[in-house]
Amino acid sequence: MRLKNTIIKKLTAVSASAAIALTSAVTTFSPMTAGAADNDYYKALAMSLYMYDANACGKGITDGPLTWRGDCHTYDAQASVGSLDGSLKSLVDPDGDGKVDVSGGFHDAGDHIKFNLTIGFALNSLALSDYLNPGVYEKAGCKDHLIYELKWGADYLMKTTFLDGSGSVGAVAHVVANGGTDHGIWSSPEVQTYERPIYWLTAGDNNSSVCCEMAAGLAGTAYVLKDSDPTYSAECLKYAKALLDFGQKHVGNNSGGIGGFYDTAAQYQDEEAMAQAWLWVNDAGSKPSRIGKNGDYGNSQYDGWVFSWDKVWQGYSALMYKATGDKAYADELQYELKNQGDLKVGTYNAGGWGASRYNCAKQMDALALANGDANADYAKAAKYQMDHILGDNNLGYSFLLGYGSKWPVHIHHRAANPGTDASGAASNPSAKYTAYGLLVGGDDSSGYQDHTDKYQYTEGALDYNGCFAIACAGIANLYGGDASSMPALAKQVSEINADFKFGSAEPVTTTTTTTTTSTTTTTTTTTVTQPLVTITARPSYVVQEIISYPAKTEYTVGESLDLTGISVKVRSETRWQEAEGGSRAGIIYGDPFIVDNITLDPAAVTINGDNGAIWQGRQANELEPGDYTVMFYGTYTDSQNRDLEFADFKHNITVKGADKTEPYTFIFTIKDKDTGELVKNPELSFRVNGLISLPEDSGLHIADPYDHVYVKLDAANGNPMTYTCDTFKDRKTVNVDMITAKADGYTFVEVNEDIRDGGKPNTMYYDVLMTKASAVKGDANCDGSIELADAILIMQSMANPNKYAEGGTDSMALTPQGRINGDINGDGLTADDALTIQKFLLHLIPSL
Repeated sequence: MRLKNTIIKKLTAVSASAAIALTSAVTTFSPMTAGAADNDYYKALAMSLYMYDANACGKGITDGPLTWRGDCHTYDAQASVGSLDGSLKSLVDPDGDGKVDVSGGFHDAGDHIKFNLTIGFALNSLALSDYLNPGVYEKAGCKDHLIYELKWGADYLMKTTFLDGSGSVGAVAHVVANGGTDHGIWSSPEVQTYERPIYWLTAGDNNSSVCCEMAAGLAGTAYVLKDSDPTYSAECLKYAKALLDFGQKHVGNNSGGIGGFYDTAAQYQDEEAMAQAWLWVNDAGSKPSRIGKNGDYGNSQYDGWVFSWDKVWQGYSALMYKATGDKAYADELQYELKNQGDLKVGTYNAGGWGASRYNCAKQMDALALANGDANADYAKAAKYQMDHILGDNNLGYSFLLGYGSKWPVHIHHRAANPGTDASGAASNPSAKYTAYGLLVGGDDSSGYQDHTDKYQYTEGALDYNGCFAIACAGIANLYGGDASSMPALAKQVSEINADFKFGSAEPVTTTTTTTTTSTTTTTTTTTVTQPLVTITARPSYVVQEIISYPAKTEYTVGESLDLTGISVKVRSETRWQEAEGGSRAGIIYGDPFIVDNITLDPAAVTINGDNGAIWQGRQANELEPGDYTVMFYGTYTDSQNRDLEFADFKHNITVKGADKTEPYTFIFTIKDKDTGELVKNPELSFRVNGLISLPEDSGLHIADPYDHVYVKLDAANGNPMTYTCDTFKDRKTVNVDMITAKADGYTFVEVNEDIRDGGKPNTMYYDVLMTKASAVKGDANCDGSIELADAILIMQSMANPNKYAEGGTDSMALTPQGRINGDINGDGLTADDALTIQKFLLHLIPSL
């Protein structure tokens, strides 16, 4: 939402239009930044920290920063020691009861597994965002929230690292919970009771990447806290040094618990260098020597991948460039950024699973190269990318949930979107809560799908928000924002506990005046000394709550909107700033009041469909049957000539139509392309699409102008297969696409629509052609081409085998031939095969 920024821009010229108020004292104030940027980057940065509260695990969550989260998986405090024995078991379980406390930490993503690798990466990234942009969290008013999250994560990393009597690492509980078991359960973490095993790292079976990433996260945390909490900082450094030493002395790549999720590379030197750099800037280690040159940090230690949980070379170079000013680091960042498509104004550079995080990583490179110059081309290019993520895109979605006026609601996040039935994500539920500050994968060059089970688009994770923090902190440092806007939003939404205090910080507050009408007494909050003259802007009137919506919620086709009977709660906000050389400013909040009997003009609202289509309110009589949301963002002038500012008016309506037409019928014949014989026991999946009708002069653009129904038919439907669709029988245009077939020993080839004489109305015929199967390396979904979908299917088959592996329940589950095709390396289907396909598609390797 840009309302706040408009107000601030007006305030920069307040002396020309405001009344001069002579006062003897002014109460507590909140800082204000004039000339805010197009987007409120302070607000976005502060909001993003709430993602970590959404993914917090353990005790101390109830009555914490988020109202909808509570203590969860507290039984991790009594986790089974498991496979450890001998002296190591005595080290982690000194009382010998077979239990160990591994409670706390963060869930990784939309699931509830705890990976020390990604927790370490998150802390490393958060600390890096602060180091690269000194003072930005203070300016955004959220430094104590940053410290709160760093300590929450660092406490857990130190708790799960067991030091012996000499201060050396004996064992690390680096993963808690089995990924397969966890992914098979779709429910909020507060109600879960499933067994959560520990996966250990030891001297004989270590993972150096994990240890060094943990060390980097702890050393980065130590840097952020070195002045405010030197004792805690020193403790973080002690563990960071021990973990780095453990990773260096006992080199390994143990994939226990992370296989299929975060398969680390055998090379760990990037995480090692990152940890060494952090120790050096903490004056706790020697300066690392590695400097990249054309993608080589020594001994071919780099594969060209962006800054991410498994490759942190670019973060290392950004840190070292900031610390030393050595242009060699900047030259390397520019070389790598250009090899990854570069950043330019006008083009959103994003690809791969969870594309937004990779885009943010590239923003980090560009911002480092801009070197503090807001007018530099790279700074402007990074800002363009960030604005795209925050909603300036053709979908109108902010992929930072809760920012702006529109964001995805079909979120792959079990805590925020626990669903309503056992089918979980597959039923595409809408989120029960808005997970403010969660960055989801968002759109890429192939588009965007707002579906809970399309988690490459709709899921977020610790590493996503870590990359976002670095990018947003850099943008906020250059272009600013309004530090009061996030605390103000926190008071307005139900998901955030606005009274929660992070550390020692006072909430961003403004003047509160309480007057008792039965007497002449006025009580004012703390008074501070300031100049006698202040400049006071005209008050604005902000709608805080919609008390009642229009009574009419059901319409028939052809009716116009009836938006009468609205009641709202409003609060005035009067901005002031010092005159005569003063620099302080603030907001005076009035007492809330009620405005009844509001009628909105239909021409001022928009109507949103479930698939992202948008109509103007005056076009309500043109809507086809379906469910819609009437939305209003603007001002309404009441009977006292006050402009009431609406920011979150969402009124759900249903449009019904007469049942006049016959349903559409689709008949599919599945044949051998070469012989014409019917294929035995086929399975068929397809999508039925009903066109949304819009008038030609509407001027509206719909990213996806169809509603969709996804269908799967199996051998029980015979061959030919018949499907009758009632859903779109009122639509003028209906078609079928995404047709694919599976059958033992066959590969799907193509579909031909068969127009037959004497066919029934609304009946369509299709010939589905297949050929005897043959291996096509990389073609895991057997569609005859190699694309990102093949890599995704391989990862899905490992992460959720019951659904996507051979014999899985999903229509697109892996087939025996697909398993053979996907096994590129000949060592069985692994995450390495998916990674190889992605490298091939990104032209990092010439062939499969």
